Amino acid sequence: MARLKLKYVMPIRKPDGRLYYYFRRKKSVQPLPGLPGSAEFMDAYAICLNALPQPQAIGSSRTIAGTVNAAIVAYYQDYRFTKNRPISQATDRNILEAFRARTESANRSKNPDKSVVFKAGGGSDGNPICMFCQGLTV
Repeated sequence: MARLKLKYVMPIRKPDGRLYYYFRRKKSVQPLPGLPGSAEFMDAYAICLNALPQPQAIGSSRTIAGTVNAAIVAYYQDYRFTKNRPISQATDRNILEAFRARTESANRSKNPDKSVVFKAGGGSDGNPICMFCQGLTV
């Protein structure tokens, strides 16, 4: 018989020998009806999984759309960055973080309450602002 291994499902054997299944995640414990693989069990399991809070991207609440920071974050998540070897990623990251620091410090000295906003498609002449920003939607 095949064994069904489901995430967050814990089997508990009671003193009378019966086996019960519980969905346990953090401080939430939900009993699951039936046996693993049955329709009622899988429906209850799906409800419990969908009730879990979805993780939010780190720093997403601090990133303002249309800023240099947003363009760099978008590039880090883009295939053009993730396909590279780790050494290339580290080099690109060093360049971009230095660029981000320069633009943020220059921006704070001129406009302390506003962020640098740019169009990801390019500058006024239509050329991309930097090679990393080409084709990104921010």
